Amino acid sequence: MLDQIADGVKIKRKRTPKAPPAPPELKIIPPDDSIDRWLVLGLDPSLSRTGYAFMLVENGPSGQTARWLDVGSLKPDDASVPVWIRSKAIALTLKRMLDQVVASLARSEHHLDSLKRTGLIISLEAPTPGNDFLTSISRILHLVLLDSSSLLTDFGRTQVQMTNASTLRSLMGLKKTGNKNKVENVGKAYEYLDLGKYHNLDTDACDAVLMAIMGRYSAAILLGIPRTFLSGSSSL
Repeated sequence: MLDQIADGVKIKRKRTPKAPPAPPELKIIPPDDSIDRWLVLGLDPSLSRTGYAFMLVENGPSGQTARWLDVGSLKPDDASVPVWIRSKAIALTLKRMLDQVVASLARSEHHLDSLKRTGLIISLEAPTPGNDFLTSISRILHLVLLDSSSLLTDFGRTQVQMTNASTLRSLMGLKKTGNKNKVENVGKAYEYLDLGKYHNLDTDACDAVLMAIMGRYSAAILLGIPRTFLSGSSSL
C-alpha cells in the first residue's frame, strides 16, 4: 500500500502485485537404456552401529518393481579399538555382504546373462563436516567399497549418492526433534517395510532404509519413471 497525504487527506493506493516467479524447470536426465535394474545399498554410517539396506529396483512386463533383499545393522564387538580399525572392519563386512548379494543375483534365473545390465547405487548419509568420526568412516567406506575391481567391472554402472540429514528430513516430511526424532524415523521406515518380515529393527537400520529409499527414487528416474514419489509404501 502506498500512503500519501494531500490537504490533510490520507490517500491509499493499491500497488500492482508482481507476477509470481516462474517455477524452475526440472531437467530430468533421459533413462539409460543399457541398464535394466539397479541394486541399491542404503547406508547409515556410524562407528557404534552402521545400518544397511539392500533393495533391487527393476523394470518388468507389468511396470517397475522394488523389493528389499536384506536390512539390518553392524556393530563392532570392541569399541575401544582405534577409529580406523572399527571403520575398516565395518567396511570390509559390508563389502563381503555386497559380494554375497551380487553372487545371489548372478545365480538367479533372471540374471543369468550377467550383471552388465545391472547398476549399483550406494546411497549414504553425508557426514557433518565438523564430525571427525563420521567423516573418517565415510572416507574408509568409500575406499573399501570402491577399491574393488568387481564393482567397477561387473556392474554396468556404479553411482554414489550422498544426502545430508536436513535434506532427507525435508524430503521425507520428518519434523520431530530431540529424542522424538529417532522414533519418527523408525515409523517412517516402516511405511516402506513389511513389519512381519523386518520386525524390531534398530534405529540405525531404519535410517539405512530411508537412505535406500533415496536411492530408489534415483533409480526410478534412471529407469525412465520420473514421477515416483517418496510418499509411503505405495512407491515400492
